[in-house]
Formats: sequence, C-alpha cells, structure tokens
Amino acid sequence: MFGINMMHKPMNLFLLMVILLSLALCSCTGEDSAGSPDGDTESDIEGETQESAESDADVVIDGDIDSVEAEAEAEEEQGPALPFKVAVISDTHILPDIESMQDRNFIAFADYVKNMEAGPALIFNTGDNVEDMLCIPDVTCEDPPKILMTYRSLIEDNYDIPYHFVLGNHDNRYLDMYGGNDIPLAMWQKAFEGSELYPGPRYYFDYSGFRFVILFGSEAAVDHDTNDMACFGDEQLAWLDEVLTDAPPALLFWHQMINPLAESESETPNPILQVIEAHKDTVKAAFAGHGHAFARIEWQGVMFYETTTLGRDETGSLPHHMLECDPTTGEVSILNADEIVYSEGI
Repeated sequence: MFGINMMHKPMNLFLLMVILLSLALCSCTGEDSAGSPDGDTESDIEGETQESAESDADVVIDGDIDSVEAEAEAEEEQGPALPFKVAVISDTHILPDIESMQDRNFIAFADYVKNMEAGPALIFNTGDNVEDMLCIPDVTCEDPPKILMTYRSLIEDNYDIPYHFVLGNHDNRYLDMYGGNDIPLAMWQKAFEGSELYPGPRYYFDYSGFRFVILFGSEAAVDHDTNDMACFGDEQLAWLDEVLTDAPPALLFWHQMINPLAESESETPNPILQVIEAHKDTVKAAFAGHGHAFARIEWQGVMFYETTTLGRDETGSLPHHMLECDPTTGEVSILNADEIVYSEGI
C-alpha cells in the first residue's frame, strides 16, 4: 500500500498543475476577448453610438404636437449641443435630361457640400424643385411623372446629407398649367412612396434644439395666379400656430417669398404674418425662394430670407445660404452673408 501511494503522489501533483494552468489560460482568454480592441463588444457599442448620433427626431405630419421635454432632458444629460450648419438652396428646376444645366448644378452642389471640411448637417430646398410636371394629366403623364422620378434619383444618388424640400408653384402644375392641388400632390406622394424624403406637403421635425417647419405655400390656391402667391389656408395656419406654441427656436420654409413690411401695411396682409407675430420670440427666420434673387427683410425681429435660383445660375457660383444654428443661444446667423449681394426689394 505504501508503495502504491508513493507512486500516485507525483502524478496527482502533476495533474493539479495542469488543471490550474488550464484554468489560468481560460481566464486570460476570456478577458482578452472582452477587452480587446478587436473584440465584437466594442465594435457593437461603437456602432450603436454612431447610429444614435446620426438619428433625427421623428417627423410630425399634420398630427398632434409631441412634447420636446424628453429630447431636452437627453441633451441636458449629454451636455450643451454644439452649433451646426444648415444649407438652403432654391429653385433647382430639375429637368428630365441629367445633362441639363439645372441638373448639373444640382449635382455640383451635392459635391460642394460633401467636400466641405465641416459641412452642413441639413439641406433645405425652398421649392420649384422641378420644371413643372412636363406632361398633361390623363394624356401624357406617366404614373408617377418621369420628372419626379428623375428628381428622386438625383437626390438619392448624390446627397448623403439629410435633404428636405418644400413644394413650389412649378411643383404644383403641368405645362405651365394649374389644375388644382389634388392631382399633383398625389403624384408627389406616389413618386416618393417608401422614401422619407417626402413626408407630405407640410411637416416639422426637431433637430439639436431647433424646430424646422416645412409649409405648403399653395395650399389655398384656386387658379394659376394664386398658385404663384404665398396662400396659406386656415387649416395650415391653425396647424402652424400649434406647432409654434411652446416650441424651441424655429425656422420656417416655404416657396413664395413675401415682403412682410409691405404686407403688414396693406389692407389685407398675408395671414401668416399674424401667426409669426404671435410667435416672434420663437421664429428666428423664414426662408423662401420664387423670385430668383437674394433678399433679406427684418420684420418684428424675424428675418425673412429669399434664396436665388440654383438651377438657372450660369455663373458656376452655386448660390445658397449657409446658416449656423447655435442651440445654446437659439440664434441663427448667415455664414456666407459677405459673399451675397442682396436686392433692395422683392
């Protein structure tokens, strides 16, 4: 018995050492897998963080106004948001031929913002996106019209920055013919089906402490002339009043530029001014196009800006407004104002 025990003691000690060494190796391997820069865990976290940083607030279309308290609390936890840029273009007048000047200017602007060292976080087009539907309903119009599909493709193929557009008078007619809002609005809805590019003719969303409101300037149009004017219906104005109530600093976008100074002195001022005046501490600026000129007018402490045509520009200057929005102060400034020649009237 004694001899047998002496024979097994060295073997037991060896097995014990092997087991302890194996446990130590397993422990080290597990720690390295969890903590290694090449491990899956850190990559997943990094991906989630990037996805969270890139996500925008939900778009609200003609619905109830969501509270912004949750967003404000989230920003407070993360610290103050940094100033960000917003680009505004207008009157692109896209044509079916992508070799046209209008389409080439549109693509060139996409390349321009991509190559900026610190580019805009958002891009807005204040209307006349296309050069009419270029067809006759129930006669030559495809379903949806080719021009709208060309526009969608140009955006999706060239713009990787969140892009938003309003509808202008050209976007709401055919071969220079106005025939009501129902058919063209249905065409836009059909053309952008399945895309977030066109939530509807009016909507708003919040981004980094600001509220961005898209308006339809032809809502109350009844003929060709009124389609060319900023005519907001009672329903849209009531909706806008609700959207601006208890809202963060807001920017408004529609197509047909108005002169608020002249309008306010007329016998029948544009009714949108009453809504803006009621929220003049909230509305920081309103942006429009239509007149193919640069203009700026201050009224009741609110700046009204017109952006000239990008599509029909022959100078190669790619005209636009480049804004800086500061979430800390709620202020909006035009970064490229020194490069713009503003007209004295509109």
